[in-house]
Amino acid sequence: MSKEAEKRWIDLVRFYFPDATYEEAQHILWMKTDFPVKGFDVVSRQLWERAVSHGIAREIAVKVDNEITALNHVHERAWKYRCEIAEMEAAHLRKELEKLRVTIAVNVRCPECGYALGENWRKEDDRIICDDCAGDDYFGLSV
Repeated sequence: MSKEAEKRWIDLVRFYFPDATYEEAQHILWMKTDFPVKGFDVVSRQLWERAVSHGIAREIAVKVDNEITALNHVHERAWKYRCEIAEMEAAHLRKELEKLRVTIAVNVRCPECGYALGENWRKEDDRIICDDCAGDDYFGLSV
């Protein structure tokens, strides 16, 4: 086959597959059609059928890619939502801890002096005592 005739056949393949390289067009022509046994009409019809099925496959590939992208967005939103929930739970626990601290300050009395603990108290050993009864070395200073 002459180079000019081969070029016409490759141009026919590229009509149906415009993105095909020269090597891909040769492969499609020789391996995927009845070329050179059958004529132009049969090969043209085979190329058209292949292009249609290839187009459907490409559409499916695009849909799958879109679904994967959407799924990734869902995962990102889920992660962000989980982080927001964790932050809300931490804020709730901080509030509960502060309520507990206030409850202790108001309702618990120092076992040493008997006064309400107030705002200045700490846990020393296994007991909660006020700062006054804890001694002056609270900051590591002794008087």
